[in-house]
Amino acid sequence: QVCQQRITVYGIHDYRITFPTDEEGTCAEVPDYDGIVAEELACDLITTTHYIDTLRTIAAGEECFKLRITYDVV
Repeated sequence: QVCQQRITVYGIHDYRITFPTDEEGTCAEVPDYDGIVAEELACDLITTTHYIDTLRTIAAGEECFKLRITYDVV
């Protein structure tokens, strides 16, 4: 007698990723901003990293700048 059993496993990818909105501040003031919110609703393992780059122009001077934030989501 041979006994067989078949087990089927389905991957469920159920997650929600929320990116921050654009923010503004006055010159020489860095506004508060939120990072990425990753809600793992199943068996997903989400990893996030960010890199902040400060962009300045010669005409605006040292007190005015833009932040370019790059997010990596894996």
